[in-house]
Amino acid sequence: DFSLLPEENGIPERTDEELMHLGEGISGGVRYGPDSQPGH
Repeated sequence: DFSLLPEENGIPERTDEELMHLGEGISGGVRYGPDSQPGH
């Protein structure tokens, strides 16, 4: 069975900052938006 648990896959847990950036990319926010600026 496939599992997303980091402990079983041996993948280090993402930090809050990484999760925040991932969320921005998925939602089409700061990362991909036309208003994206350095430092955001």
